[in-house]
Amino acid sequence: MRQYKANLSVVSSRYSDLERRVIEFFVDNPQRDTIFLPGGLQLLLGYLVKDGLLEIKPKLFPVIGGGSIFTNDEYQLTDAGQEFVGHLRVNEPLADVIAWAENYWPNGRHIYYEGSEPEAFAATIKDEFGLDVTSDRAWGQIIDDSEGGSFVSYGFDCPAGLLGDIYYSDRWPIGS
Repeated sequence: MRQYKANLSVVSSRYSDLERRVIEFFVDNPQRDTIFLPGGLQLLLGYLVKDGLLEIKPKLFPVIGGGSIFTNDEYQLTDAGQEFVGHLRVNEPLADVIAWAENYWPNGRHIYYEGSEPEAFAATIKDEFGLDVTSDRAWGQIIDDSEGGSFVSYGFDCPAGLLGDIYYSDRWPIGS
C-alpha cells in the first residue's frame, strides 16, 4: 500500500484529473493501448503528450460545404507510456519509476518552482544538492500574461540525477 501511495504521489503531482483517469484506465486494462475520447481534448491531456507517454491521432470528419469537425480522437500509449503504466500496474518502487524518468530524460529536464518561497527553495537546493538554481537564466524571469499583467517564473534545468530528489519529491511544488 505504501508503494501504491508513493507512486500515486508522483502521478498526482504531475498530471491533471483527466490525465490521471487516462493513466488509470490503462493500468486497469493491460490488454489496451488505445482509448477513444471526444475530440479537442489535446490541451487537457497535454502533459501526457509532452512527456512522451501518449500520442494523439485526431479524427476529423469532413462536412458538406467544406471544413471539418472533430469526432472521437484516438489516444494511444507510446512505448514509453506502456513502460510507465507497467511500472504503476505492478506497484514497482518509486525509485524504479524515477530511474525510468532519468532514462527518459538523460540530459535532465527544465522544471519550475511553483511555490511562494523561491529564495528558501533555492537555498535548500544549493545546500542539499549543490545546485544553484538562481544561476539559471530562466530563474526569476518576468513573464507578461495575456491580461496585461505579469508574474515571476522560477525555471531551472534539473540534472537527470536529481530528478528523483527534486522533481518527483513531494517536498516542493514543482511543475514543468
